Amino acid sequence: LGFGYTADTSIDINEQEENWEEDAAGYSSKVQVGHLLPHLAMEIVSPDAQTLVKEYPYLKPFDTTAAIESKLLTTTDLPSQLRKGSPCFVAILLDSDTEATNEMKIAAANVWDQLGIKLHVVEVYSALQSGHSYSSSDDSLILSDKHSTLRSLIQKKNIAVLIRPDGVVSSIIENNGSGTEASLSRDLCLKIEKAIGIQ
Repeated sequence: LGFGYTADTSIDINEQEENWEEDAAGYSSKVQVGHLLPHLAMEIVSPDAQTLVKEYPYLKPFDTTAAIESKLLTTTDLPSQLRKGSPCFVAILLDSDTEATNEMKIAAANVWDQLGIKLHVVEVYSALQSGHSYSSSDDSLILSDKHSTLRSLIQKKNIAVLIRPDGVVSSIIENNGSGTEASLSRDLCLKIEKAIGIQ
């Protein structure tokens, strides 16, 4: 739990075994660059059950006996759950407005065109508004964070959390929809290249 890399991460090979039992003591969930994305339970809002099974065959909901529309899934290992044959990155958009969401989806398509690396865009809403349609025309995965757990860990709106294929948070990007798709695409490509060691 809470595994992560920081600039001051070091390993003391002379560390005594009795200190190991305190390894997870005091753990609290956080969304931090260089750390694994914590386990957060999210409810699947969209797409519909048939599309979900077809588009995301590796998705692992908690309760396999529940109807797929009401299933919960974990954010742990989300990239491995969304892959389609090859490793992928995931951009989680938290409470993003329509303009910022569309901008990120266009940028994700540009990442594929430029790098040949799949970037899945996952929309997460902490407060679903009644009467608002959360279904997507492009079969995007839309999740509900009913208890605002992710919102409590990230205090800003229009944030994209970029997750590497191994589940580690690569970067946290402000995406307010006021930029251009080209600049966001460039930024994403640079961040992904850095994450996979191309730069």
